Parts: sequence; structure tokens; C-alpha cells
Amino acid sequence: AQFRRAIAIKPTYTAAWVNLAHVHAARGDNDGALAAYRRALEIDPNERSARLQVAVTLRKAGRVDEAIAEYRTLLEQHPRYVKAWFNLGIALAAEGQGDAAVAAYEQALAHDKDHFGARKNLGLLFLRLERVDPAREHLMEALEVRPADPEIRKALAEIARRAGDATTCTTHLDAVLRQQADDPGANELLEKCAKPD
Repeated sequence: AQFRRAIAIKPTYTAAWVNLAHVHAARGDNDGALAAYRRALEIDPNERSARLQVAVTLRKAGRVDEAIAEYRTLLEQHPRYVKAWFNLGIALAAEGQGDAAVAAYEQALAHDKDHFGARKNLGLLFLRLERVDPAREHLMEALEVRPADPEIRKALAEIARRAGDATTCTTHLDAVLRQQADDPGANELLEKCAKPD
């Protein structure tokens, strides 16, 4: 109601449109969010956070091709926008475009080498693509930032298992199970630690 009041006073108030869109998104109203974000972009076509959120909202609504197109438009305007590269990587990976997703995450890291999400996602993606050495490298760097992250620990355990390193495999999974003893993925993998590929 307050954002609508602000818009009634000043219809070109971009920040009010963006914040109204955030409220719609938080309520799960994708159509309302998209309409408000797009109104903000009509007022200011260079409002990068609004265009980013249009793409994020489209992806969450299952309109991934449209989201990817929005990310690419945004990156043409702002080629060093790390959040856009990171989110483009998520969208591309979800569409099974592994190599393109790798390139997007690498661009995010080229502009911010400490971006945890890009580092972690890139490591997990490399593992899915059977590129084990770069997967291990990125996941180990991510683990230094968040040593309790169960997803990273389980991925590193799988890498160790494949290499026949039962001790390292078990160590990573024990760290996960200390946090959540009933983690089904960790328990299942723990039984396989001594069974390398």
C-alpha cells in the first residue's frame, strides 16, 4: 500500500516500482512482479537490478528461455555485472547447456574471484560433466569459505570415492553427518566409500 501511494504521488518513481515488484515476488505473484519490474524498466531502461529480477522471476516461473534472453540483454548493457553472469549460469545449467553455464560462471569469477556461489556451482557442474580435476579444485576453494556446506562435502566425498580414497570420502561425510545424522545422501554415499569406480 505504501509503495502504491508513493507511485500515485510520483508515477515515475523507479525505486517504488522495483520495491512493489519485490513484494509481489515475495508473495509468489510472478505476474504482478513482472509487470512492476517492467514498468520500472520503461521509466529507466538501464535499471539493472530490475532487469536482473525480471530474468530471475521468469526463470522461477519456468520461462527459462525468456530468462536467458533477459540475462544476455542485461550483460550487453553491463558486461561486468557479476550477479547477471552468476544467474545466467544457473539458468543455462538448468537447461542442460553445461558448457555455456561453465563460461557464465567463469565470467562471474573473472570479475569477482571470491564469488562463493559461482565457485561452488562451477565445481558441482564440472563434477556433473565428469571433469573431476577442475571440480575438485573449485570445490576445495569453496570449502575453505564454508567448511560446513553439506553439498560441497558430499561432492568432494564422491570425488574421493571415485579415486579410491575411502578415508577422505568418509571424513567429508562424517562432517556432514555431525550436522544432520539423517542426511540420506550422505548415509547412502558413506556405504559406498570403500567402493571406487
